[in-house]
Amino acid sequence: MNVATVIVLVMVLLGIGTAWLGSAVGVPGAIKEPPKPKPKPEPVPALVGAGHLGQISQEAFFREAERAIAARSTLPVVEPDDSPGMQMKVLAGIAVSALVIVVMGWYVIYEPASEAQASQIQLAQKEERGGKLFTTYCATCHGPTGTGDVGPNLHLEVLATSPITKGLAGTTFNTKDPSDLSKLHDFLTKTISTGVPGTAMPTWGDQYGGALNETQIDDIATMIINDGWADYVHPTAAQVAAAKATPAAPQSPEAAAALPLMQKYGCGGCHTISGVAGFTGTVGPELTHVASKPKIPESTGNLVNNPANLAKWIYDAPAVKPGIVMPNFSGQGMTQDE
Repeated sequence: MNVATVIVLVMVLLGIGTAWLGSAVGVPGAIKEPPKPKPKPEPVPALVGAGHLGQISQEAFFREAERAIAARSTLPVVEPDDSPGMQMKVLAGIAVSALVIVVMGWYVIYEPASEAQASQIQLAQKEERGGKLFTTYCATCHGPTGTGDVGPNLHLEVLATSPITKGLAGTTFNTKDPSDLSKLHDFLTKTISTGVPGTAMPTWGDQYGGALNETQIDDIATMIINDGWADYVHPTAAQVAAAKATPAAPQSPEAAAALPLMQKYGCGGCHTISGVAGFTGTVGPELTHVASKPKIPESTGNLVNNPANLAKWIYDAPAVKPGIVMPNFSGQGMTQDE
């Protein structure tokens, strides 16, 4: 039995109780008929042919009967109380019962709508937070409005049926089925948390050394599931310009080989490299002039900045500095040559 059913039953019982109270006490202020006089008892006829003993018994009976009648006549006659005080009590009881019924009725009618409205507000707040987080952490690889770049298009209808999703999740998802949407949400939170080894998708979950906690990842997944791009994702002019920029021409064979690898492992999601399209991240330090930095990492480093140490840092930064946001790329399939 749900809450609404219980409330309706309580309302019905209150209505029955109010009706019974009105019928039992009477309508306040109604004119009552005066009490009718009680009929006098008929005299008991004399016993014919009774002897002297019968006469004494008869007289004793009459005396007791007269005493009983006299005693009854002295008892007060109880009539319904129609005093102003009682009328006020009855009116107050009926008013309170009516008020309770009205309040219960309002609750039954409007509370579900109020709960639905509160849920919508909470959902909008989650989507708004998810949009801001996407702009900060995800737009570099997935495009300023989620239409894809280094990473795939994340708009719901495309994401749910794309070969990439099927390859990672083992299935595609029906966006009209709430159960499938719930499964897709779980798939997204897991993928964002753990990353995708061998691709540009890094590990973002803080339990795996990433920069985002569970609530933040859930907010991003919720925004994606509800296709909140137009309402909650607001790219900056610089992000839009960067998405349209043409990659700078590599200056050496090493640079030509490095750029696809940096795209593969999602370096642009955290770092900025001036003049290179897609590298506008702000989570980690800017790498445009990384060779001019004396230490690795830049501010609190314990490694001298040289090619060998930089390679060591890129390969497995947490081994050099535990707790660092920089992921362990060796765990994502990166080789020493890469």
